[in-house]
Amino acid sequence: TKLRETHEQLVRSEKLASLGELVAGVAHELNNKLLPVLAYSQLLKEQDFTDDILRYIDTIEKSAAGAAAVVSSLLNFARPSNSKRDPVNLNTTMRETLALLDYKFRTSAVEVDVRLDEDMPQTMADEKQISQVFLNLVNNAFQAMEASGGKLTVRSICEADRLYFIVSDTGCGIPKENLTKIFDPFFSTKGRGGTGLGLSVSYGLISAHEGEISVESAVGKGATFKIQLPVTTADSARESETETSASPTRGGRFRVLVAEDDPDCRSAVTDILRMEYDVHAAENGEEAIAHLSANGADLVVIDCMMPGLNGFELYKWILDNRPDLREMVVFMTGDIFVPEIKSFLETTGCPYITKPFAMDDFRRTVGAAFAGS
Repeated sequence: TKLRETHEQLVRSEKLASLGELVAGVAHELNNKLLPVLAYSQLLKEQDFTDDILRYIDTIEKSAAGAAAVVSSLLNFARPSNSKRDPVNLNTTMRETLALLDYKFRTSAVEVDVRLDEDMPQTMADEKQISQVFLNLVNNAFQAMEASGGKLTVRSICEADRLYFIVSDTGCGIPKENLTKIFDPFFSTKGRGGTGLGLSVSYGLISAHEGEISVESAVGKGATFKIQLPVTTADSARESETETSASPTRGGRFRVLVAEDDPDCRSAVTDILRMEYDVHAAENGEEAIAHLSANGADLVVIDCMMPGLNGFELYKWILDNRPDLREMVVFMTGDIFVPEIKSFLETTGCPYITKPFAMDDFRRTVGAAFAGS
């Protein structure tokens, strides 16, 4: 039995490693495409539009952020990383998740019963990750009843220092022999219609939040998934960090050079920065060197993976020829899970941000670089 269990663990590890390599191969391009969607949707939200238009923009932003979270979560299987925790009311997260499926509910024979504990306190969590878990559970429940109809029940309860979210359906149920495998990677009861990753991703994300996820089910009687999460609070260090990361004020406007090969990413990053800085954009490392040699800059924003002279080689040129800028560099990457890239970035001591990023996060990263100069 022990030998069989060990063998199963090794096979699962190999599958996860293969998954990580597969997703890493496309993550760079996916994140490049998602960055302008996120950036421009956030820029548009700052404009004076009607409530309906702002709602459309908000949906675009959340959908792009959700897609980015999916890529990140898949990569987390083989190459775990720290998630970003912020104070969040998970009742709101659940309501927003249900709103994404509202059209499906209204055009089906599935009845939805939602009762959320209004005394639910905020807790520190990565909202994108928890939203992904909620969406997976609710969507699975809906799919189990989509053909024949039924009732979807969503509950939240706060007891002492624990938060509980319960998603139940009256669908076909899960056979007893599958209950022990339901959270295994690549295990699916949907045939070709499923990847076998949804519940295993959810399990990993909840575990990373020091929580638990469990299931109860019987064939013909539906299924009930229960999430348990601890109530955690932010310490004052986070608030002080936010205060010190604002852009500094000095005489004149800082000059920022952006080196990014993807035209849409380059435009998005440039448009964000132009609100506060004088910005010049370069399509590659060679063009960036030419500009630095002729005009200089106060800060250089570098995409790590560029054709020709890549970001690492550009940084080496800066060290050799413009050592005054060695700490005035901000790296951007969509490949943070690649060990060699992450190791290099940590070695430089320069700030870096992972694509696709929120506009405010990028502003704070650039502002912090100037504040530390």
